[in-house]
Amino acid sequence: MVDSLLSFLAKELAARREEKQEYGDGYYVFQSFMRCQEEIKHVLPEEMHNLVDKMGNEYQTMCSIERETGYRQGFKDAIIQLIIECAPQEK
Repeated sequence: MVDSLLSFLAKELAARREEKQEYGDGYYVFQSFMRCQEEIKHVLPEEMHNLVDKMGNEYQTMCSIERETGYRQGFKDAIIQLIIECAPQEK
C-alpha cells in the first residue's frame, strides 16, 4: 500500500508541476492541491482521512506564515532603501 501511495504521489506532483508551469496562478495550484488531497483520501482507509485533512490545514498555515514573512522582509527592505536614498550624500 505504501509503495502504491508513493508512486501515486510522485505522479500527482509531476502533473501538478506541469499545471503550475502552464497556469502559474496560485488559484489553480490550490485547486490542484485540494484534488490531490481528495484523491489521497480515496486511497487511504477512512480512519486516516482526518489526518489528511489536518495535514492540508497545517500546510495552508505554513504557506500563510511564509507569505507573511516574505511581506515583512520586503517591507523592511523597502524602508532601508528609502532611508539610504534619503540620507544626505557626502561629496
